[in-house]
Amino acid sequence: MEHTISYADLCELVKHEMAQPSQLLESVAGRIANAVINSYPEVEAVDITLTKENPPMGVNCEGAGVELHLINNKTQG
Repeated sequence: MEHTISYADLCELVKHEMAQPSQLLESVAGRIANAVINSYPEVEAVDITLTKENPPMGVNCEGAGVELHLINNKTQG
């Protein structure tokens, strides 16, 4: 249990970052990944998939999204 992170704490972190206005999903995903690494420096990497449902793109689609893989170089030996 000592090497785990509380899902409730992660949820609060994500909610905080999602509450900040942003023009790009990439920016939001980057902020979330950086916040996780800053809050939990022992985390080696963060994988995020972020999708905006029914985006205002002028076409009918279910969603648009990004995937991000961020490596915490400070944990590499």
